[in-house]
Amino acid sequence: MHFGVFGKAILDKLLKAFISLFIYLLQHSFKWLVLPILKQSHDAYLAWKVSRVSWDDLCEGVRGC
Repeated sequence: MHFGVFGKAILDKLLKAFISLFIYLLQHSFKWLVLPILKQSHDAYLAWKVSRVSWDDLCEGVRGC
């Protein structure tokens, strides 16, 4: 398809906007979904490191254990 100079510029801007939106959604979904789980795991690791309690005792309130 031939869009001309202005059509190509508009398509380039739309593509750039779509990519920016996609990156924004990826960043925020990581922040909302993955970081809380990583923080919970890290806190459990630090508690284990300090107290030397077994992982089974630390795993009681953590999802996925």
